[in-house]
Amino acid sequence: MSTMKIFAIAALFAASAIASGCRTCCQQNQECRTACECKASNCKECKCAPCKCESCTCKACECKAACKKCCKKACKPVWVLCRFDLKPDASRADYVERTKAVLAAVRAEKGCLEYRLLGDAATDWDKPQRFGERTLWMLEKWESVAALQAHLQTPHMKAFGPTVRPMRSASTFHVLEDVTE
Repeated sequence: MSTMKIFAIAALFAASAIASGCRTCCQQNQECRTACECKASNCKECKCAPCKCESCTCKACECKAACKKCCKKACKPVWVLCRFDLKPDASRADYVERTKAVLAAVRAEKGCLEYRLLGDAATDWDKPQRFGERTLWMLEKWESVAALQAHLQTPHMKAFGPTVRPMRSASTFHVLEDVTE
């Protein structure tokens, strides 16, 4: 087959796929609505809407069955680990109560998968390093970086920060991702 015929066939195939609303991940499935055109509100980098194509397997964010390739990076879950060292004169109980006051609002936010204030576990096991009563940890899991960024801009978080920040002698904020996926 000549090169011109191959290019002509490829062009016809691409034109029919585009006309049917499909892209690379679903070119052979005519039932695909608009794969690789994400409508998920927290996916800024991709544009994938759910389709009926069996080759689309992405479960990230709201894409459900959208194209895995374009959503994977934008919708990858992230974990946040914050360490809070309380000042000697700060009340730990007061800090915990102020945090508990925003827990329901944060956990109800779109994209929040986990949000917990933690301290050393009371065990008789001698292996773990203990940080003591003056150190607390916030462990969070978000659907995506975009969901985390939206969380930080909510009115309840903007109001909460100034109430607890003066109680800390030090704090760290780490955003982590699963490096095995």
